[in-house]
Amino acid sequence: MTDGYRDGVRILVAGGTTVDESVQDFARRFGKHLMSFTRPEVVLLTGGAHGADAATVRGAREELNRTSPDQIEHRIVTFPDPKSEEGILPAFVGTRVVQTKGRTKQRRRFAMAAAAHAVVAIGGSKGTPEIVALARALEIPVLPLPFTGGAAGRMWTTEEEREDIDESCRRFGIDESTRVRWLHENACQDPGSLAKEAAELTWRGATSDCFVALRYGVDDDKVWQRIEAAVNAAGLRAVRSDEHAVPGEVWRQMQERIRNARVVVGYLTDERPRADGRGPVINPNVMYEVGFAHALGRPVVIVHGLDTELPVDLSGHLKITYVDTDGFSAELTRQLESVRASSPP
Repeated sequence: MTDGYRDGVRILVAGGTTVDESVQDFARRFGKHLMSFTRPEVVLLTGGAHGADAATVRGAREELNRTSPDQIEHRIVTFPDPKSEEGILPAFVGTRVVQTKGRTKQRRRFAMAAAAHAVVAIGGSKGTPEIVALARALEIPVLPLPFTGGAAGRMWTTEEEREDIDESCRRFGIDESTRVRWLHENACQDPGSLAKEAAELTWRGATSDCFVALRYGVDDDKVWQRIEAAVNAAGLRAVRSDEHAVPGEVWRQMQERIRNARVVVGYLTDERPRADGRGPVINPNVMYEVGFAHALGRPVVIVHGLDTELPVDLSGHLKITYVDTDGFSAELTRQLESVRASSPP
């Protein structure tokens, strides 16, 4: 658990309160499909008790009632309006209800965005663009669904949003033909197929992190720069355990990031000079993180320096020798693409 949330990929649905029945039908089906994904499982976050948000919760609840009813309170997290005098609304009953501090809409929206690993916009009006902007500022991937109309649709046709939509398409694996098709479809056209497709792309985008284990404090190190470039070229996002680390929480953050990673790259070599004059050794923190990834069954690509002596237990694992050349970057990218293709989420 992190910050009180269940381990898993947390996907925030930010939708319109007033949407037509076809969009609600799409959202319900979308919620059902999200709950079908495991390893790691999806945790649905939402703050709306009506419209698209409530329909997504309804679909997620239907799927969990069918497969694992005891998981509803763990895998559906709701953020009610702190100013509401209505109490717990029907859409939130049985879910994990998070009461945010403060009574402003902005505070609640920030809490929802900050808790998410990915944000999906369905329709929407004023509140949805604010959540999307917060998520983007926090470098959280965002997928507005244009065929649901509203704010989500306008984001795909506004010139100032073009770069952000390009980034969304890259992160979520949306090719040009799908992009064109989505712009000309609406939610009432085969909502079942659209919901399944959108859920799969959301899942892939939310689980496209590549955890990079290497010794702390090497932001300017050529090793990190080479590895990060290779990871990005493979269509993944490089994350590290010391990235945005909260003091006292590094160990838990590391565990969560490895659990949610699609693949792990471990640079084992610690090249700092040794007092005894011996050659480079293995960094114990990195070795621990690689072992944790192996225990979870995550694919791991091991990178090491030329003169690093590796333990016998790693002899059967995929390894690449680091050299500061474009050839190394290309080989790591190729290996990551191969691992990603052979281990679908």
